[in-house]
Amino acid sequence: MIEIKHNTWPLPNMKEVSAKDFWLWISIWGGPKTTYIQSQQEGERNWFNPVVFVIDHSDLAGGGFVVKNFYSGPRAGEQAFFRWRECDHEFEHKSGGNCYHIYTCKKCGARHDVDSSD
Repeated sequence: MIEIKHNTWPLPNMKEVSAKDFWLWISIWGGPKTTYIQSQQEGERNWFNPVVFVIDHSDLAGGGFVVKNFYSGPRAGEQAFFRWRECDHEFEHKSGGNCYHIYTCKKCGARHDVDSSD
């Protein structure tokens, strides 16, 4: 399990994703390590509690997801979903033979392998 290096808000390289994308990842990889970061404000009146999910797998190496749960203001009761990564990976692909693929980040060296015959 990775340690979150940036424990301040916002986390690095955050990009909004759909709820469907978030739940797909969670259903595939199970309940990851979570970290709560204290209440934050967006705009003048929207307060939310971010919950950080550490995935640290494949293209989310060194990262995971964030769910913003808005508890006051015009967005109260809403959630917003984001992915984040310590590095904004640039994966380079190499074939490992047949259906085996190796992806290595040119920036940080993170690596994940995919067997597409599965």
